[in-house]
Amino acid sequence: SKGLRDRIMTLPFVENAEVRRTLHFGVEVRVVSRVPAAKIVTNSGEYEVDLLGRYIRRSNNNNRLIPIEIRVEKPMQAGIVTPIEGIAQIVETAALSAQLEPVRAVKIVVDQSNDICLNMSDEVRIRIGQAEDLQSKFLRIRQYYKEGNVARPKIQELDVRLPDNVV
Repeated sequence: SKGLRDRIMTLPFVENAEVRRTLHFGVEVRVVSRVPAAKIVTNSGEYEVDLLGRYIRRSNNNNRLIPIEIRVEKPMQAGIVTPIEGIAQIVETAALSAQLEPVRAVKIVVDQSNDICLNMSDEVRIRIGQAEDLQSKFLRIRQYYKEGNVARPKIQELDVRLPDNVV
């Protein structure tokens, strides 16, 4: 049963597997699937990744996932962590973005310096910068929208890269 489990674990969409023998030469298999957390959009295609940035599969036009546009130099391999510096933190940005209200991120763009920019449903661009100190950056974003800024004259860009910087 260990050999069967090892083969199942090579499948890119499998998070974990349990295999055990049952009575009368039976086998019971329990599989836990990886859950797509973001859609990575590259020049070679769209790929679904889990929270760790592990490539699960090519995207099946899953519109509930926030697309992350990023340049990838190396080919992506199923089941392997995506070859992008800081990918887990970039995917965490997508997860945090999905929790924003009353607006939501419609696209995340990561530039060649790994600076992150959220394109919001109200057409405001939010400059996050590097994927560090994300909790406090998202706290500032939530504060901006909570303070009723949605009703204020429209801004084009919000910059939360520095602690005291909400422009």
